[in-house]
Amino acid sequence: MKHKHEYEAVYHPSPTAEVKALGIKEGEIRKCKTCSKEITLVLTKDGWFPLFDDHKPDEHDILLA
Repeated sequence: MKHKHEYEAVYHPSPTAEVKALGIKEGEIRKCKTCSKEITLVLTKDGWFPLFDDHKPDEHDILLA
């Protein structure tokens, strides 16, 4: 059953100097209150973005060899 994820912060590590040099100001792990799905976000000058792509392949995806 699909639902709208309601995330809350569960871990907020301090970024290292190396990470800051890449333009990442902060990082955060958030967990959905309903299904416990976790997402890792990073804060850049342009806002918060997911660190990992949550794309699920479907029949339209093509495997290139």
